[in-house]
Amino acid sequence: MKEAILLCPDESQRLLGEWNDTVSFQSIHCPIEPGHQRPGRRIGQLSIELPERAMLKPFAWTWYSECLISEAALETLNSASLTGFDTRPVEITRKGIPINHSYRELIVTGWGGVAREDSGVK
Repeated sequence: MKEAILLCPDESQRLLGEWNDTVSFQSIHCPIEPGHQRPGRRIGQLSIELPERAMLKPFAWTWYSECLISEAALETLNSASLTGFDTRPVEITRKGIPINHSYRELIVTGWGGVAREDSGVK
């Protein structure tokens, strides 16, 4: 029987740092009250500040629920022919200085649907 895996941070995983100042959002203005607005989608590349002692695992999450995936984990997903996701570049800094890394932002594009009963997935 196949087992479903829930992809989320576990209790022991420390969440990554805050967004850098370079992260910006589109503005959504209220059509009824001109003074009301809120942030919409993020514009451009994700850029985060990594805390000094933070350790990156194959999957790592930011405080705002973005998921970063290591190159090795991405290769595993691709070799298993998994679909329903895309990746984007991510800038990671420590003390404001960009660091070399092998991570990308994981973007979920599908939802997986409901498995057929005969598949054995529960």
